[in-house]
Amino acid sequence: MNLPFGLTFERRQASVTNTAIEALLSGATSGTADAAATAAAEACIGAVARPFGYAQVEPAELGAVLTGDVLGRLARSLLTSGNAVLVPDVTPDGLALRGPAVSFHVGGRSLDSQRWGYLIEMAVPSGPPVTLRRPARGIVHIRVNPAPGSPWAGRSPLQLAGLSAQTLANIENSLQHDARPLVGYLLAMPSGATDAQFKQGKTAVLKGRGKMTLVESLKDGLGRGAASAPKGDWEQVRFGADIPGPNIDLRDSTSLRVIEAYGVSPRLFGGSGQDQREARRILYLDVIRPLADVVERAIGGFMGQPVSLTFERGQYRDHRTLANAITKYIEAGYSRAEAAALLGLDT
Repeated sequence: MNLPFGLTFERRQASVTNTAIEALLSGATSGTADAAATAAAEACIGAVARPFGYAQVEPAELGAVLTGDVLGRLARSLLTSGNAVLVPDVTPDGLALRGPAVSFHVGGRSLDSQRWGYLIEMAVPSGPPVTLRRPARGIVHIRVNPAPGSPWAGRSPLQLAGLSAQTLANIENSLQHDARPLVGYLLAMPSGATDAQFKQGKTAVLKGRGKMTLVESLKDGLGRGAASAPKGDWEQVRFGADIPGPNIDLRDSTSLRVIEAYGVSPRLFGGSGQDQREARRILYLDVIRPLADVVERAIGGFMGQPVSLTFERGQYRDHRTLANAITKYIEAGYSRAEAAALLGLDT
């Protein structure tokens, strides 16, 4: 492959798979499952990415560039891979940001990141991804949690909590296989029953459909004596999935570790109303707002102007708690405007 800029590239894909963890756990299951496909990961990714889909953009004219669709996909990419590479495109309607990229290669021998080069793969509806060559200054590369030794690539929470995430994925994969066996019911009949008697019993069961059906008792062995009769009379036995309880417990506890790795409070998904309101506030302060700050700086730096994302529609504030806090500040001698400012409220 002829690479641009005379550079040697390192490949980075938007994947949450950790090769080392795969090797460690390869003996645990017949295959390696995708940690991003677990319910716990998707619950966190969705809780964070959805608000970006309705974020308000300032200045307003950038709303046509940073659409809800772009911001939602951008946030999801950051949460699953730690990276979001956007490619600017000039259209008859103005500037557009394409992506995030499916994968990208980055390389360079300079300490200045603006002198690096990118080989980018963009998804298209038909055929393989389209390959683009761009200098760093010609794209927007947003990254979170980069390692000190590789500041050109971000890492997702699933990668940072790799053992827990992959363990959860493998457990979910195992439970999926456990739930696949055929399911049905067995109805015992005496071993000495004739074909006609088997047919009679089968017909009676199929025609029952919740109604009363009169049949011979099994207690007399269907005419062959009590010795050939079962202990129970017409008792069905179910066969099918038999998932061990400890597997369910391990899945649940590991799910909590993955949720916590995203910085999300588990109470967001199962607490009381007050617990969920507090969890939403923590979600905004600890996850959504910091992620939005990273996005604002990256896109604002590319655009050459400040960019602001706000999430007022999310109602992440607990109004009852805020009202009580304002009252306490006023009682302590602050004005209403000062109390609002201390709490980060616009007046």
